[in-house]
Amino acid sequence: TAFDQYALRSFDFDAIDYLLKPIRKDRLSKAIKKVVKKTSGARELPEEVLGLEHRIFVKDGEQCWFVQLRDLRLLESVGNYCRLYFGRDKPLILKSLNYLERVLDPQVFFRINRAQIVNLKEVDQILPWLGGRLQLTLKNGEKLEVSRRQTAKLKERYSL
Repeated sequence: TAFDQYALRSFDFDAIDYLLKPIRKDRLSKAIKKVVKKTSGARELPEEVLGLEHRIFVKDGEQCWFVQLRDLRLLESVGNYCRLYFGRDKPLILKSLNYLERVLDPQVFFRINRAQIVNLKEVDQILPWLGGRLQLTLKNGEKLEVSRRQTAKLKERYSL
């Protein structure tokens, strides 16, 4: 735009940058780099993948835990939160399932459907299920359904 008085207001609408006419080539290039960085998710990528030996701090309300990742059996999306299942506890944390899928070791934690990630070390049994899907039974007896898409990925991964 040619109107600099709108610059501050533009950031109320999550603007990445603001260019004034006449547009300089170097400023346009800088703005494009910002857009690419933001849309590629580069700033959200984890520095390292968290394996079973890692411990995380979890706080839900007044309760706090240090949780060894090997003790997590299931992670479940609940709106903008994620419920972690370990032992008898199931606290909510303010992290998305997509974020957790990126930071957890994919050799151990597998997304079985849109709403759940399971610790494969906690799976006791895998059975064919309705519509070409699979049903997982965890060591605690809990039964979980794997979506069709994820069933194909799981079969490919383990050559079932």
